[in-house]
Amino acid sequence: MIEEQKIHNNDLLVKLEEFIRKYYKNQLIKGAIFFTGAAISFFLLISLLEYFGHFNTTFRTILFYSFVLFNTAVLVKFIIIPLLKLYKIGSRLNFEKASLIIGSHFGNIKDKLLNTLQLQKQFQNQLDNLFLAASIEQKTKELKPVKFTKAINLNKNFKYLKYAAGPFLILILIMIIAPGFKETTTRLIQYDKHFAVPAPFEFVLVNKNLNTLQNEDLEIELKIKGKTVPEEVYLVSDGSKFRMKKENIDGFKYKLINLQKTFNFHFESSNYTSDEFKVSVKQKPVLLDFFITLQYPPYIKRTNEKLENIGDLSVPEGTKVTWFFNTKNVESINLKSQNINYKAVKDGNNRFTFSKTFKTSEVIKLSTSNKNSESKDSVIFQINAIADAYPQIDFKESTDSLNSKIKYFAGNIKDDYGFTKLVFRYKFVFSNDENRKINELHSRTIVIIPSQNVQNFFFDWEMTELNIKHGEKIEYYFEIWDNDGVNGPKATRTSNGIFAAPTIEEIEKETEQSNKEIKQKIEETIKDSKDIEKELKKIEEKLTEKNNLNWEDKKQIEDLLKKHNELQERMKEIIEKNKDKDKKESEYKNIDSEIKNKQDEIQKLMNELMDDEMKKLMEEIKDLLEKNKKDELKEKMDKLKSNEKDLKKKMERALELLKQLELEKKMKETIEKLDQLSKEQEKLSEDTKNNKESTEELLKKQEELNKKFDDIKKELKDIKEKNQKLEKPNKMNDTKKSEDTIDKEQKESKDELEKKQNKKAAPHQKKAADEMEEMSEKMQKDMLEMQMQRQEEDYNTLRQILENLIQVSKDQEKLLKEFKIVGGYNPKYVELSQEQKKLKDDTKIIEDSLFALSKRVIQIKSFINKEIALVNENMEKTFEHIGQRNIPGIVNKQQYIMTSLNNLALMLSDVLKNMQEQMKNAQPNPNCKNPKKGKGKKPSMSEIREMQEKMNKEMGEMKKEGKRPSSKQLAEIAAKQAALRKKLQDLQKELEKEGDGNKLGDLEKTRELMDEVEKDIVNKKVTDETLKRQQEILTRLLEHERAEKQQEQEEKRTSNEGKEIKRELPPSLQEYLKQQKKGQDLLQTISPELSPYLKQKVKEYLNSLDK
Repeated sequence: MIEEQKIHNNDLLVKLEEFIRKYYKNQLIKGAIFFTGAAISFFLLISLLEYFGHFNTTFRTILFYSFVLFNTAVLVKFIIIPLLKLYKIGSRLNFEKASLIIGSHFGNIKDKLLNTLQLQKQFQNQLDNLFLAASIEQKTKELKPVKFTKAINLNKNFKYLKYAAGPFLILILIMIIAPGFKETTTRLIQYDKHFAVPAPFEFVLVNKNLNTLQNEDLEIELKIKGKTVPEEVYLVSDGSKFRMKKENIDGFKYKLINLQKTFNFHFESSNYTSDEFKVSVKQKPVLLDFFITLQYPPYIKRTNEKLENIGDLSVPEGTKVTWFFNTKNVESINLKSQNINYKAVKDGNNRFTFSKTFKTSEVIKLSTSNKNSESKDSVIFQINAIADAYPQIDFKESTDSLNSKIKYFAGNIKDDYGFTKLVFRYKFVFSNDENRKINELHSRTIVIIPSQNVQNFFFDWEMTELNIKHGEKIEYYFEIWDNDGVNGPKATRTSNGIFAAPTIEEIEKETEQSNKEIKQKIEETIKDSKDIEKELKKIEEKLTEKNNLNWEDKKQIEDLLKKHNELQERMKEIIEKNKDKDKKESEYKNIDSEIKNKQDEIQKLMNELMDDEMKKLMEEIKDLLEKNKKDELKEKMDKLKSNEKDLKKKMERALELLKQLELEKKMKETIEKLDQLSKEQEKLSEDTKNNKESTEELLKKQEELNKKFDDIKKELKDIKEKNQKLEKPNKMNDTKKSEDTIDKEQKESKDELEKKQNKKAAPHQKKAADEMEEMSEKMQKDMLEMQMQRQEEDYNTLRQILENLIQVSKDQEKLLKEFKIVGGYNPKYVELSQEQKKLKDDTKIIEDSLFALSKRVIQIKSFINKEIALVNENMEKTFEHIGQRNIPGIVNKQQYIMTSLNNLALMLSDVLKNMQEQMKNAQPNPNCKNPKKGKGKKPSMSEIREMQEKMNKEMGEMKKEGKRPSSKQLAEIAAKQAALRKKLQDLQKELEKEGDGNKLGDLEKTRELMDEVEKDIVNKKVTDETLKRQQEILTRLLEHERAEKQQEQEEKRTSNEGKEIKRELPPSLQEYLKQQKKGQDLLQTISPELSPYLKQKVKEYLNSLDK
């Protein structure tokens, strides 16, 4: 029963629900009609208002939003709410209200439907009430036939269409009648846009694009089209008017400055306005500021820097530059350099960074951009990368005044950041020595301070150890490396310097010129000395005649002393020049030991010209002259006269000895050249005979030999002239015949070679070579004979002088005894005086003879001449006492004379013994081509080694050429080997005398090898074994030579122990270093605050001052 009741209730409720839905559908249809009518009506209202009012944007905005609000309210009321309730959203019509509405439509069920709903409500609370259930069931059955939805008739809504149709028709009619009404709608819809009131002219905006960026300017251009053109036009924006500038009849302009945001504007003139225009101002990418960090290369030792807002930079090469940009409205930063694009890295909001290491100068163009645009303005950075400069070096050089093989270099090195090393390099570029390695580079590192940018250096180069020979050339230069940490150290080298050792020809030519100048100066000095001697004689006469000296006399003496001082200075120059000449000659040329000894003796003789006693005497004369002490002055002037006379004799002797030495040296050199030329001519003869070279080359060599012989002929002529200039010329044989023969043979060989007749040319060459060899031997023999003859003559002369001296000494001794016992007035006194006069004359003769001999014999020391002069001086004083009959004074001076005569006799006796020994040793060896005379100094191992090397070379050439040496050649080689063995033996004896015979090694073994070689040569058994033995001898001699040099160095080191050799810097280099130091001090004053560019300019200026 109850279940059935529930089913009937549900059917009733479903029918009620259908009614409610239809109820809301009816409201929705009616609401739509009302909404449409209301919307069109309100639209017509505001449109008509705008059509006639043509309102501004503000009023149109009010009208627009009023329309929107009104339509929204009507829409909500009549459409939205019914629609929500239709879909059971929100509060809606309940069943009871629905029953009332249904009941009002169906009157017969009005109360039944409501009662049934009420009973159902009670039944829900009393489910077990059967009475209620039955009552409900009955009423439900009565209501079931009734369809509730019929209570609502949807067609009734048609009557409301008139409210929508009326306004709609009016709208259509207005749009037909007034087509411009559409513009009203447009103006209402675009309420925020300005619409101009139609005017009699047209505003035409020329600008095609009204888009711009922040902070930029925009110029608005306007054209007026129409029959009339207004005089004034205004640009109106945000209620502000701006008068435009009239450009022409119909053109206007106005420049908008520094735009910040988007805005609208229109034009206005004579109460007419244009349409609204919009200027779109987009955000501009802006670079606010930036700073830079500079990270310098470590090797320049410069502190890293931070710079703000600096565009152009000058930085050292290899510097890492990092930019930090602060921006606004920037999405990216683009950089372009050398056609390469880069992008800055975004580092946070509106912050970018960019890094680059610069090795070359670059121009960087920076631009900013965002989504709207790219900034038209670009920033340009000029980055000047200062390349690490090449190091600079300059130097001055000077040669040691005492040794041309020592060079001094003072220089200056500069760089921007520092150095790695400084090296001095040299190499031999030319040498006649086959063992010399050409172009082999040698280096010496010079100590510098790497971190000091500017510094001086000093270097002395001793070439003595290089064993430089004549004619050799050495190329040298300095090389400096900087400390470039970017590209690697760079080097700068100086220009090449050349050290050229003079050739033999240059040495001889320079020596010849020096000798000529020295002789000329000595002759001038002798002449001046004679003049001084004459003036001294005049002054002596005045001192004798006058009691007192007047001003003129004193002036004359002062002038004389001045002349004497000038003479002394000139002699000093002569001494130094001669010393320098000998030294230069011996530096690159082997001087014969005998010639060297004579050079040393002449130099000693010249050194004696500068006498300290003479200087002291001059000072005493000056002092006496000032004090006007006539008697003492006369005595000193007499002494000066005597000294002046002695000085003149010394100079005359030095001049004559120099001439003799020059002649002897010239003869030896010429003989050696002739001997060498003979060998060269001999070799050329063999080459011509065997056609070893082309005819042209052979002809060229023959012409060279012809020229060399022409030079020898000139030297022979010079020898004759030098001989004639001697006070006592030597007897010399004429070589004209030999010269002519050699000339003839050389000319004929040249002619045959020009005709390409080598076979015919060779005999002439051979004959010329033989003639040269013969001429050389003859000259050598003549020279030896001449020397021996001269020695014999000098020996006999000296012996005669010594005998005469002894006789005078005996006679003087006899007179001395007689004067002691005779009285002053004894008749025998006059006789004794006459005998003393005779002794004086004899002594004068001895003095003249001895002086003449001393000009030829260098062993006669200067003090011997001085001693004989002292004898004559005491003779003069003896006669003064004889005139005064002063017996004690006579005896006293005679005793002085005796002492001097005895001293002279002893001295001359020693000289005579030495000459006798020399004559004994000077006997020529018939097998020796170059015999030596005199004892000489201890043989040098270097000389022995050089002679052995030369002889080995001669033997090797003979063996190589394959020809059998002649007996004469073998005899000469054997004699040379014997002479070398003798020298080695003498050296060994000298060492044994010194107590250390083995300090140079086993000399005995070397001497035995020489003896075996000598036997092979004498027996004409020159084999490969002989040559091998000779090479072994040379090797051993080299070892002995090294031992000798080491011994000399040890002795030198011992003698100089504890002493540092300090070389004085030449004045020119001292001045150079002084100037460089001044420049460095100025460079130190450059302010560190200056920019690199200004620093560089200051350095350039200061460097120019140094120059």
